[in-house]
Amino acid sequence: MTEKPEFALADTAITLAAAKIEQAMVELLHTTLPLSHAVPTDYVVERLMYGLLERNPAALDWLNRHGGDHSMRLANVLMDWRDTWGERP
Repeated sequence: MTEKPEFALADTAITLAAAKIEQAMVELLHTTLPLSHAVPTDYVVERLMYGLLERNPAALDWLNRHGGDHSMRLANVLMDWRDTWGERP
């Protein structure tokens, strides 16, 4: 099966964005993990998610405009990832 060029371009952009996000997470955790005795990592991740939604309300609006199907798919991706924690290297 051949891949459509539009999807290949989108996949490349997604891979680059994921790498930038990964680097930002590494830097965030490098800064906050030494504080984990006082500031739980869960708090840091939760605040990051809230901060991203506050700064980019259009992302949540997009999910809301497209109904529960997109929100449910996003939630399923997160739950699938969570459920495979023991299988990850």
